[in-house]
Amino acid sequence: MQASAETIREMEHDMVATARKLDQISERTLAAVHSMSDWDDSHALELAETMKRVAKLTAQPVEQLQRTAPRLEELARLLDEYEGISIGRR
Repeated sequence: MQASAETIREMEHDMVATARKLDQISERTLAAVHSMSDWDDSHALELAETMKRVAKLTAQPVEQLQRTAPRLEELARLLDEYEGISIGRR
């Protein structure tokens, strides 16, 4: 399988979109937790804590995806340059 700059840019786009979706999930989860603030039974408190942990779990993958996206763009740029070089051709 041969890598292409276009394929790598598609991967970068998908990673950025995934990071955005994970951020949205985290925000919505935390918003749901805040909307339950007037619930005062033990099950509601347990649910709220679980939802906070779920929202927090998205932070590391989002950070990793955001750090990786620029590296993929750099790889795509290098592939563009490499494909533009004629080696041994005259």
